[in-house]
Amino acid sequence: MILWLMACSGEKDTNDSPDEVVETECLTDEEYFSDTVSPIVQSKCIACHSGEGIASETTLVLSEDTQLNFDTVSEVATVMENGQYLLLTKPTNQHTDGHSGGQPIAPSSTDYDDIELFVARINGLVDECATDVEIEGEEEESACEEASPARRVLRRLSHQEYDNTIQDLFGLTGTWSSNFAGDNVSHGFDNAVTLQVSPLLLDQYSNAATQIADDILTQGIQNQIQCGTWNRDCAEQFLSDKGTEIFRRPLSEADIERYLSMYDFVEEDGFDDAMKWMIASLLQSPHFLYRSELGVEDDDGLFGLTSWEIATELSYLFWQSTPDGELLELAAEDLLRDSTIVSEQVERLASSSRSSEVMVEMGMQWLGVRGLEFVAKDSTLYPELTDELRDSMSMETESFLATSFQEDVPFSLLLTDQSTRIDTALANHYGVQHEGTTELATVDFSTEDRFGGLLGHASLLTVHALPSSSSPIHRGLLVREHFLCQELPPPPANLNTSPPEVDPDSSTRERYEQHSSDAACSGCHDQIDPIGFGFEHYDGIGRWRTLDGIHSVDASGAILNSDQSDGTFYGVEELSSLLADSSEVSSCYVQQWFVYGTGQGDMEIPEVSCGVEAATEEFVAQGSTVQSALKSLTLLDRIYIRSGETGEMDTFAQGVGSDPGGEGEDTGLDPDTGSPETPLEELTVQVIENSNWGTGYCSSVTVANTGTVENTWMIELPIVDTITSLWSANSVVVSGGIQFTGVDWNATLQPNQSTEFGFCASL
Repeated sequence: MILWLMACSGEKDTNDSPDEVVETECLTDEEYFSDTVSPIVQSKCIACHSGEGIASETTLVLSEDTQLNFDTVSEVATVMENGQYLLLTKPTNQHTDGHSGGQPIAPSSTDYDDIELFVARINGLVDECATDVEIEGEEEESACEEASPARRVLRRLSHQEYDNTIQDLFGLTGTWSSNFAGDNVSHGFDNAVTLQVSPLLLDQYSNAATQIADDILTQGIQNQIQCGTWNRDCAEQFLSDKGTEIFRRPLSEADIERYLSMYDFVEEDGFDDAMKWMIASLLQSPHFLYRSELGVEDDDGLFGLTSWEIATELSYLFWQSTPDGELLELAAEDLLRDSTIVSEQVERLASSSRSSEVMVEMGMQWLGVRGLEFVAKDSTLYPELTDELRDSMSMETESFLATSFQEDVPFSLLLTDQSTRIDTALANHYGVQHEGTTELATVDFSTEDRFGGLLGHASLLTVHALPSSSSPIHRGLLVREHFLCQELPPPPANLNTSPPEVDPDSSTRERYEQHSSDAACSGCHDQIDPIGFGFEHYDGIGRWRTLDGIHSVDASGAILNSDQSDGTFYGVEELSSLLADSSEVSSCYVQQWFVYGTGQGDMEIPEVSCGVEAATEEFVAQGSTVQSALKSLTLLDRIYIRSGETGEMDTFAQGVGSDPGGEGEDTGLDPDTGSPETPLEELTVQVIENSNWGTGYCSSVTVANTGTVENTWMIELPIVDTITSLWSANSVVVSGGIQFTGVDWNATLQPNQSTEFGFCASL
């Protein structure tokens, strides 16, 4: 559908008499392609769609010949799949099969408009004088107001959240997660919804839980709960009181009985041992290790989060830890579904110094500098880069982020602030005056050669460089992906991506400029290298320089092919100003917080992209400050509701939902699996599905020995889904499903004894 057109012929020239009409010539399709579309093809498509690229087997294979490319692109422009033009859905990554090169062209960009008009020309939908067009069925889906509320899945505590939670629950200090298997990183952050529990991590959780329980008993259980007599009644009181804090919701009667059975089993060894194993069991429960926030289904088919879940959501969002007493009290009174009270809590949480720790954690991951202590450097070239100097670099950036958050400065100041806090070691490294102490002191760079904003920090400049030199690629990619939120496709297959060899006769800039002349490289490197060249006044460990070897530094640069941030600059100071003035960069900052705060980063999912859009609007409305990006997440509907499928399991919280906290009713496994057909003789098996989020579920299984002799148990459950995590049992896939056996401490059951294990599975 053509929305509007303007013909070139018939326009009035204001320099002539009012009655005179000047006829102007319209471009042919070939001319329009050469002037408008070919530059886009050269910069964003040819890197992959060349004869040597990763897309060389597709229908779009490009060359350096503009006429040949016109013929090729024109042919592809006529292809429709699923009622939409392939040339528009593929580069925007809106095709049902996706696009292996990501999204080189945004649907709202001028590049998209130019290609859309070319498609319309080739298919005869407009005349050759058209200057604007929108094709029916091809307009961007922008009706975010009609997008479904966010879906949710169980979120496992990140390692940092685990440590914080243990410290806040029990007053213990330690870094238990330092011994855990590393968390995987998704979209730049290690607290995504993709976190799983591997067999190794499960064993590490078990060891940590036992050690923590030991520490609790060592410091005295009376520090956790006041009991008149140390007996089973005290254990039950601990479960009722402290258990609410551990599970972040009240324990059900079935929960209490389940954990008291662990106490009973060990009670003959004494109160301390019985409490130790009961506490260790609590700390290995999915109710502790995972955040549910699944809500309760209402009449509209949506799921409203409970006050317990909202308390958890707010606390981990701002403090990376379990809810404090005030949040738990509000949750117990069911007051956190009131947006006014939530707003008050947001202000309380954000004003605490603890929230600045979240800014530091998020910021260091966003900037990619968490690996500063490990990044490899040539010690012969950079002998000054000691462990102590690395620590000083890290302290500068952490202090800068924390202070900016505490003072809630405008976001733009993260990029343009000329003052920073550094110690003597880093001051010497920078070559600036310092008060001469080892403590952090404020330094103003406004009169110095080097620049004081984030992009001038030695931590970033050291990490985003090569072991033996600076790197326009690493530093340009930092800006492109972390400040513009534009993920670039991988390099073409079989392409040598090694950096240019060091040549004393050439500057770094000259060595890297070959990328612009190589068709297989230029598509991506034209978007990276011109930005990276602006950092050339800084060497591989962030020291200011005017010479690159024997060559004068040329720090001129440019941002090309962005949506709203294109421009030329000289040096990091002008680059930072250019970025600070860009609404695209501000939106990217909000996107980083959204991904970090929600654990979801796939911008192709409407609920995610629309969530970022809505959060950005709130961010601007609140003044575009450093804190307002995080606060904006609490103004979205997703903090109160989620979408889901009819029949999904509800919350873990007690007293609501289809199986509140595991009340003991046998709900079975996933509907496709059910309960075991024939429990083994003298064993009873009960399977309770604790949660279901549409794409997976978690269940607990109780195995009881009802016979008169001990039984080394083995059961089979008809599970056809993929087990993603398993605790307190071993498993093996068999023809009828999955076979489970006990681990060393619960493999053999005495008469009338029972044990519990659990698993999560993806559908």
